[in-house]
Amino acid sequence: MFYWTTKSARSYILLSKSREQLSRYQYATFPVLTEPVLQIPSRSINSERCSTSKMNNSKPPNILVYSADCPAKRKLIALLKDVLAVDTYTVYPVTEAQITAKAWPESTALLLLQGPVAKDLEKVFVDFFLDGGKLLASCTNLLSALLPKEFDYNAPLKEDSVPLAYRTLESLNVVQRLDRNLDMFENHRTQIVVDSKGHSNLLNFDIIAREDKENHVSMLSAKSYKTNGKALFSEIYLTDHERLSVNEAHTQLFKELLHNEMDITVKSHKCQEVLTFTNGFLIGSSEDKDLFLKHEKIVKQNLSLKNFALQFCSNEDVPPDPSQSLIPILLDQSPPNFSTAKYLAHLKTSSLGRPTLYLPVVTSSMDIVTPVTLSHGFVVIPRRQTSGNGRNNNAWLSPEGCAMFSIQLHVPLNSPLGQRLPMIQHLVAVAIVSAIHKATGSVLDVRLKWPNDIYANGQVKIGGSIINSQVQADRAIVNVGCGLNLSNSRPTVCVNDLIERKNRETDGDPLPKLQHEQLLAMIFNEIELLFDRVQSQDVEQLYRRYYDCWLHENQKVTVKGEDGQQEVAGQITGIDEYGYLLVTTEGRDIPFCVHPDGNSFDMMKGLIIPKYF
Repeated sequence: MFYWTTKSARSYILLSKSREQLSRYQYATFPVLTEPVLQIPSRSINSERCSTSKMNNSKPPNILVYSADCPAKRKLIALLKDVLAVDTYTVYPVTEAQITAKAWPESTALLLLQGPVAKDLEKVFVDFFLDGGKLLASCTNLLSALLPKEFDYNAPLKEDSVPLAYRTLESLNVVQRLDRNLDMFENHRTQIVVDSKGHSNLLNFDIIAREDKENHVSMLSAKSYKTNGKALFSEIYLTDHERLSVNEAHTQLFKELLHNEMDITVKSHKCQEVLTFTNGFLIGSSEDKDLFLKHEKIVKQNLSLKNFALQFCSNEDVPPDPSQSLIPILLDQSPPNFSTAKYLAHLKTSSLGRPTLYLPVVTSSMDIVTPVTLSHGFVVIPRRQTSGNGRNNNAWLSPEGCAMFSIQLHVPLNSPLGQRLPMIQHLVAVAIVSAIHKATGSVLDVRLKWPNDIYANGQVKIGGSIINSQVQADRAIVNVGCGLNLSNSRPTVCVNDLIERKNRETDGDPLPKLQHEQLLAMIFNEIELLFDRVQSQDVEQLYRRYYDCWLHENQKVTVKGEDGQQEVAGQITGIDEYGYLLVTTEGRDIPFCVHPDGNSFDMMKGLIIPKYF
């Protein structure tokens, strides 16, 4: 599943003529708060722990990477992306502030650490493991936090280049810290460890590898009998070291550790998927295509973008070989796995999706709409993406069966939406939910988590979006990228799964499953309908329909201070004119406002760190 959220809505209006108006409104109406933390209790979400992990499936599972050494962190992330199963996990680097806010444990499949850890973080990491989490720690000092009487890392440990054997891997050259205390550790040992809340945990320790030079312990595993938490403490550096560069054998070791010791799904050589670039297709009437090809940005049938180019080809042309840098776009043919007739039959718009660019494989559909100003309503539909990014360059997943699109909207700054540009993300989210309800007779419980995530049954994220914009003279060029789990049951659930469940639970005629062509066309119909109504001065309809869809009516929250200690009870009261979240707290009659760039992890279940201005 993709993991798309919005970029800061505040950035929409920095160059806008409405900036001064917005600033006066925000500063005069709401207090200015600096990075408090909102803690939002679970509502209808199932928070039970599974038997093997503290992770639940309300979102794609996260793998979090922490290291005080930024280059090491980047290398670990690159290594993970090289070995993890495709479209299964989202990988995030985390900062010390995010760790101490504790927004992350519920959705984390694995926490990966390398290098020394500060004292104030040791307890957080150890508690995560003892509470049922999975932890892989490379050359850290966490054993001293877990077993302080036996491990003392105040003195630097000697390092050596040594051969290592692990399962089928033999004589692998690694760089290892040599810990004499660890060498005296008894194998198959059990010990009671107390967490920060005073709860006792019976742990089982096993030595899983020794280096072959002097038989020093290389890796030690620990498991909690009570919570099934797992930890792997490695004295081996997992990334490049000044003595050694990671090669294919080291990558295989890392892959086997993830799979064998941490139960993480990795790529299989037998079924590893390779996405290859193929021809794209321009969909629309002859008039729509001809008008589009006359655009000033298209020169001699070529559209040059930042990282690649599109070459438009008629039947009379010989298309070039598709590649990541050049994608041929066929003008007179239809894609083999997307019915243009069905799509156009459902499309009732005057401008949105006219024309539509369909790409079986692309780096990211946002790579096409973001760098150039094309036409209002131009749509890109990707079937698969190789390198999509969400907010703050977070990865999103786009497996086969995920319905995705990017759309470009031209918004006059003196229009109702031009004066409320952050509301466009809400408009698109409402349109997606409305299209699902219309297609299924409103029998599915699909609603919105602020600001624009789409949730099924109040529990599972099935969609979201990313938005960017730029101001040109008297208009804003707003690019919206969206994705929805339509037919992909993994990594969480999809719309057609919900339809299947509803059919099993009810009598009568079964609901038909939705197809890409039908649902995407209906979404574009809803976007244009709502866009036009708001621009015709019916702004209130957008707010009413957003409230009809959202999950947070009068939701109770806890507002924490920046130190994470002070807590004040609060309640979500709505959104303001610009779509920012309004929260009231005890003792305050005036709400404060949170802009959408604050969702650190999961507003529905744990902590968020909102940003205020």
